[in-house]
Amino acid sequence: PMGQGLSMGVGPSLAVYKVSRPGYDETLLAAGVAAGVNYRAGALFLGADVRYHNTEEKQGADFDNWTVGLKVGVNF
Repeated sequence: PMGQGLSMGVGPSLAVYKVSRPGYDETLLAAGVAAGVNYRAGALFLGADVRYHNTEEKQGADFDNWTVGLKVGVNF
């Protein structure tokens, strides 16, 4: 907790990706890191996070990626 309803965190992330394209259909495993910030005020919840996943390579396909997520919710 950072005070005033703010919190942030960093940690490991695991993922499984199903990649399909003509002539290629594979399931790739990924490991990465995630970091996020959250805000809570009464029943309101807001958050954002960013994640990087490093995938294993199969048949020359590399699916390393960055993702950004935004969250809006209600605490109960």
